[in-house]
Amino acid sequence: MFFNGLLVYWNANLTLPDSMAGMEAWMMEMESQLMELTKFLTDFQNIPELLTGILVIGVFAGVGEEMFFRGLIQPKMKQYTNSAIGGFG
Repeated sequence: MFFNGLLVYWNANLTLPDSMAGMEAWMMEMESQLMELTKFLTDFQNIPELLTGILVIGVFAGVGEEMFFRGLIQPKMKQYTNSAIGGFG
C-alpha cells in the first residue's frame, strides 16, 4: 500500500516540460474521466447494487485473474522454459 500510495502521489504531482503540454493536458483529462468512472462503478445506492458490486468486483475479478494466470500464463511459461519452475510451480 505504501508504494501504491507513493505512485499515486507522484502521478498526481507530475508536471511535464512545456513542449509536452498537450500530452499533459490529455493525461489529466484521462485521469479525470477514469476517476468519474471509478466513482460511478463504486457508488452503491442500495443493497442489491452493493451485492452486485461485491460479486463483480470481488468474485468475478478473482476468478478471471486465476483463469488468466493459471490457465494461460503458467502453461505458456512452462512450455517456453521446459521447466515446472519456469511455470511458477
